[in-house]
Amino acid sequence: MRKEFKGFHPKDANSDVLITLTDSGIEYSNPSTRAFQFIAYAQVAGFSGWLPTYGSLHIYSSNPNLTIHLNFPHEVAESYLREIQDVLKAKVGPSTIDHLAASVV
Repeated sequence: MRKEFKGFHPKDANSDVLITLTDSGIEYSNPSTRAFQFIAYAQVAGFSGWLPTYGSLHIYSSNPNLTIHLNFPHEVAESYLREIQDVLKAKVGPSTIDHLAASVV
């Protein structure tokens, strides 16, 4: 699997950033600065997305030095957030749910 989504940097709407979902994790890159981060699905500690006037996505890692934050234009925000979060739920959710269920029992 390789699904790529183009967004923009939260502090600079003119700075394109890319998030790519792969079989093993999440790639985050900024083509203009050549910045790159990778978070394996096993290291995802949480994620959130919301739709104010644009779409915003945060992905948190168990490594405090790795956090992904990007925004999407309003026209594609809802579909991008839904698709990204569906993949994250499938890749991250089951182990988290099993862990939480085990801790409740």
